[in-house]
Amino acid sequence: MHEPSPAPELFDDKPWYAGVTPYEWLVLAIACAGWIFDVFESQTFAITKDQMLPEILAGSGRNASNWGEILFAVFLVGGTVGGLAAGSLA
Repeated sequence: MHEPSPAPELFDDKPWYAGVTPYEWLVLAIACAGWIFDVFESQTFAITKDQMLPEILAGSGRNASNWGEILFAVFLVGGTVGGLAAGSLA
């Protein structure tokens, strides 16, 4: 029978990040950049929808405020579903 390998020391003198490879730091940086761009995109829409939608919907007789809220809700639901789907695939 195989002997179980000894458990690693829980409290050693190395900092928590000592075992992280440069490739893992790169993956973390890319994931953080993706999150930053995603938040930037949603904030850009939230800030500009009040000026953008009346111009787009001019002459259609539709209420720009209602459509802004609907589109933002669709954006949030899409982000949630996409995050769950992509997260489970990852």
